[in-house]
Amino acid sequence: MTQDEQLLPTDYTDELDNPANLPPNQIVTATQLRMRPGQKLAEKAKELGVSQLTLRIWEAEWRGSGYDPDYVLRRAGHNNWLKNKWEDRDWIELLRQQIAKRQHRHVGDLLLALGLTAWNAQLWSHRHPEFEKLLWAEPHPGGHWRDFIAWLRHPVIDDYRKRKANHIADGMPEIEAMHTAADEAVNKLRHETRQRRRVERDTLLGVGGHEELLRRYRGNAKLHDAHSRRIAKKLQQVGRWVAMERGLRECGYSEPDIKRTMGELMGAFRKSDKAGQAQWQKTRKAVLRRHADAEAYAKAEEIEAKMVREFVGVRQSKYVKAWAREKYGR
Repeated sequence: MTQDEQLLPTDYTDELDNPANLPPNQIVTATQLRMRPGQKLAEKAKELGVSQLTLRIWEAEWRGSGYDPDYVLRRAGHNNWLKNKWEDRDWIELLRQQIAKRQHRHVGDLLLALGLTAWNAQLWSHRHPEFEKLLWAEPHPGGHWRDFIAWLRHPVIDDYRKRKANHIADGMPEIEAMHTAADEAVNKLRHETRQRRRVERDTLLGVGGHEELLRRYRGNAKLHDAHSRRIAKKLQQVGRWVAMERGLRECGYSEPDIKRTMGELMGAFRKSDKAGQAQWQKTRKAVLRRHADAEAYAKAEEIEAKMVREFVGVRQSKYVKAWAREKYGR
């Protein structure tokens, strides 16, 4: 039995670093990406069965290899992405029945109850006037698409249904369970997305090996008047603290008394002073966060070296391998 016969069309292997070992249905070759004379981007995207954006990303990756004629890319995703089709059922009637229950707060609750993604809501509203009229006649406050509907994907809908069932099993009323589960499922994806984008921004700003880009952005940095005033104000405050501590010590106060007095002066240990205590906690967390960031940066450098060595190890690139050995070692 050949390798292609052993792998089903939806199977995936662990050979992520070497797409050449994947079956033909999971790879894209340089020959497939090469444009024919006079061929348009939309025609090539249709030929490969992907969007123009995906095709541009593939072309950029191929360009990064120097247009290697033997370059191979790995197709991502799955082939069972369309869970709801318009012709599957009478969606207008289902929407009308769900609206009649009056269990929703806004359009997002209706879509979750019906199991429809943001893409369904947008596309079907464009194609079917009656569906659009029914759906968007319901409450949809300002920013509702950005803050709620745009996050409705199939995994979020599945998560919503599980959370709703768990809340009802715990004795929560059905309507309250629906609303709570909806907010939890959407907020979970929003939080995870923000964390991922933060990591991507850190990578862009130098953690992932783009130090030269960061230096270029910092090259023309200027200190504005607002920054200067803030720094001067802080220096004045700290200077007064230093003068007071020196004065207490010169006057013969004991170290415990100096520590207590300075703590009260700076508002660091005054439990009754809510504003001072909040500022102390904020500063403390900022210090801990910076310390954690330094450890994460060191860890990122270690992982970067490991991944680059493994990545170039399976690529047919003589000079890049030599550079990786020189920069990261063997």
